[in-house]
Amino acid sequence: MNHEYRKQGSLEDVFEWDIVNWSVALTFWNKHLQNSLVGARVLEIGARNGGLSLRLALNGADVIQFR
Repeated sequence: MNHEYRKQGSLEDVFEWDIVNWSVALTFWNKHLQNSLVGARVLEIGARNGGLSLRLALNGADVIQFR
C-alpha cells in the first residue's frame, strides 16, 4: 500500500480511525513505559497498516516483522 504520511508518526498515521480511544492508551503507555525504547524488541499483532509499529520504531524500538 502506498501511504503518504502527514507527519512522521502523527496520531492519524498511528491510530488511523480510532484516534480518540487509542490516544488514551498512548498517554498511559508514555507514563508507564521506560523513557527510551532503544533496543526494545516489539511485535504488533492484528495491525491494520502497522501504525503502532511505526510509532514504536520512531521511538527507537526494533520492530519484529513476519512475512
